[in-house]
Amino acid sequence: MIKSYETTYLLSSRIDESEILQTINQIKEIITSLEGKILNESQIRAVDLGYEIKNETKANLLELAYEFNGSNLEELNKKFRENKNILRYLLKEFIPRKAEPIKRRKLVEEKPQKVELEDIDKKIEEIFETDHESK
Repeated sequence: MIKSYETTYLLSSRIDESEILQTINQIKEIITSLEGKILNESQIRAVDLGYEIKNETKANLLELAYEFNGSNLEELNKKFRENKNILRYLLKEFIPRKAEPIKRRKLVEEKPQKVELEDIDKKIEEIFETDHESK
């Protein structure tokens, strides 16, 4: 069954840019050779790691979204594990969402209430009466 997957992976900072691009292309070729379809990929970002991974404190972070047949998932995991340039990876299934139109709320304008002068006078008298009684 074809599902959508996303893989976030860290590539070694010890490899040069041409090797990074070569590794990315290898990963994409593996996915397409296993009947997958690339949906989206992120830009390469250099990151500082929170802890050492394989004696490295820096890495190149990438994300790749694709549609893939779940029956080939084990083979894909094997290929990720075998690649010596990949320090760590996280492969997860996700459900792509369609962009929903933004619903704009109409602001409810409060209309000023009409207050009669008599009502105001009564309220003032009540306030003064309670104030006199408390003294």
